[in-house]
This record gives sequence, structure tokens and C-alpha cells, in this order.
Amino acid sequence: MVSLSRELGFNDLLYIAIGNIIGGGVFSLMGRSINFGKGLTWLYVLLTGSIVYLMSHGYTDLMNYLKNSESEFNIAKIFGGNNFAILFTILSTISSSSTGSVLSLSFVEHLNKIFNINLSTFKSSIIVIIAIGLINIIGIRQSTNLTNFITIIEIVLLAIISLFIFNNFSKKELSTKPNNYKNSFYVPLIILFAFTGSEMLSKLAGESINPQKDIPNAINKSIIITTILYTLVCISMISILGSSNISNTPIVDIFTKKFGSGLTGIISIIAIASIFNTVVVSNIASSRSLYGLGKKLDIPVISNVNKTTKTPINSTIITSLISILILFLFKNMENIAIFHNIFIMFTLIIINATSFKLSNCKSRSTRTVLSIIIGIIFIIFGSKKLIE
Repeated sequence: MVSLSRELGFNDLLYIAIGNIIGGGVFSLMGRSINFGKGLTWLYVLLTGSIVYLMSHGYTDLMNYLKNSESEFNIAKIFGGNNFAILFTILSTISSSSTGSVLSLSFVEHLNKIFNINLSTFKSSIIVIIAIGLINIIGIRQSTNLTNFITIIEIVLLAIISLFIFNNFSKKELSTKPNNYKNSFYVPLIILFAFTGSEMLSKLAGESINPQKDIPNAINKSIIITTILYTLVCISMISILGSSNISNTPIVDIFTKKFGSGLTGIISIIAIASIFNTVVVSNIASSRSLYGLGKKLDIPVISNVNKTTKTPINSTIITSLISILILFLFKNMENIAIFHNIFIMFTLIIINATSFKLSNCKSRSTRTVLSIIIGIIFIIFGSKKLIE
């Protein structure tokens, strides 16, 4: 049987994680977050990033188990047995697929604004998901090269926005409080989506050269880097654009306000490239998760790897269809994001619970227990919001 090709080094994994986090947050949901959190949103960003960093250390604890495409399944099996591992992997596949659902909607929003057109957000999002599935069928190296290039551009752009703080810092705007206390709980639920993405690296263990060392290292470093960038960018956004009525394309708006409309096209193209980049990675992650399940259960339909492309074509097609199905079920971007976050927190709870089960270290046990409690709180509030 043909296997996945091990081509991803540490830098590849780091770029993938950073690009996935940035595209999933600052270009798609940061504006929405500020509309709820107002001037204090930067504090929510810093706090949420710190929480995700704390919880993601569970992957470092379990680095010895990050060996191949079945790593996710094997970790879940340690915690709850074979049947639980099957359920966990299915939920993880759905979670990764929902990222593509959210960001395909954001991608079309940006397209409409850039070209001043009126594409159907829903129908066009389906086309985006299909196109990205086809790109990922071609090969992991080609997809990764695209990801690395776009990520470098993203980092440079956000670094530039961070520098705007020095001449535009607004204490008045940054002290504006949310309109009501409920928003104080809602903001972290949205922002959490902006920090998800690094955890999907565990799904790429089968294509990583040194997964046990590089994956945990890339996860931790990507969260630190993006937390710093996000916090500074959020402060700049609020200072420059104000804390009320921020649009869904705040990065474009910042450059338009600072430099006029001359750079709008370039910044908009970077924004849609960033979002596109994250949809590419989320599709890879969800297909590899399903592929790993197929290998463990010996299901050829989802575990076959194409001899030419070295990619699991059937798994990629199935997960693309799952992303489209989620669009049909939710359609609203914020609700899909919260739906996604509930599954991410469930994943991090299991990772930390497994670490706790295997650990003899008191300090590690304290951290994993705290991570589990935080994850449960997020799930409760997220579920409540979806029900409302």
C-alpha cells in the first residue's frame, strides 16, 4: 500500500501553524470580535492566547505518541479505548472541516468588497471549498510551498500594522467597555477560533520528517508568535478605526484610512490569500484525520493514497463535502466558529486528560487539570450560545 510522503520539516510546520492561525483570525473574525468586546478586545485576545498556549502543552507531554497519521487515534485510545478513539477522530475531522466552512464565507465577503461585486456568499463558498479540495489532491509539497509563501507575507503585514501603535495609540478608544456583560463571555468564544489551527499539526505527523520533536515545538512557538502579533494588531485596529462599527474587513480599512485607497487592492489580495491559505490547511488536516481513521480500521476507501500525488484523494473529497454540509446546517459565520471551538476544546481536553493519565509529575498534573477545567467552561458557554 502506498504511504504518505514525509516531507515537512520544522519550518514547514511552523509556517503552516502560523498561517493557519492568522488566516483564521485577524482577517476573518477580529473585526467581529471588536464589535462585541469594544476597546477591551485586545485584553481578551491576550488572555485567550495565553489559555490556548497553556492547554496546547499537552501535545508536548505526549510527543512520544506523535509518530504517524494515526497519532490522534492512538492518543484518544489511551484515554478512552478503541470505540472512544473512533468517535474522537470523527469529531476531530468534523472540527477541522468546519474551519473551511467559516473561512470560505469570509473569503467571499472579501472578494465582494475588493471587486465591488455581489456574489452569493453561500454558493460561492461551496465553489471555494471544492477548488481547495482539488489543490490538496495535487500534493502536500505543492500545498505547503503555497502556505509558506503566504504566511511570510502575512507576518510582514501584521508587523507593519503593529508599528502603527506608536503614532495612533488611543487610550480613550482602548478603555471603551462592552455594551453588556454577556458580550464579555461571547468575545473569547469568537477569539478562540482565531487561535485554533496549531493543534491540527498533530494530524500531519505522517508527513513530518521528525514529528515527535517538531510538532510540539511548532505548536508552542506559533501560539506565542501569533498571540503577540494579534494583541498588537488589535490595539492598532481599535486605536485607528475606533471600537464601534468596525467592518468585517478591518485590515483593509486600516490601510485605506492611513494611506488612502491606493493600497486597498494589494492589502485585500493579501487578506483573501491569507484566508484561502487557512482553508487549504484545514482541508489537509481534516482529510489526514479521516485517513488516519481509515488506516486504523482498515477501510480502503478512505485510507488509500494515490501513487502519483501521494495524497489520500477519497478522504480529501469526503472532508470537502463535510465542509459544504456544515455550511448548509449553519450558514452564520459566528455560529460555525463557536461550533468549531466546542470541538477544539473537546480535543484539547482529551489531550490534557491523556497527559494527566500518563503523568507522574505533580506540576504537570496541576496544569493539565486547570486546562481541562478551562476547556469545560468554554464548552458550556459555547453550547449555551448556540442554543440561544
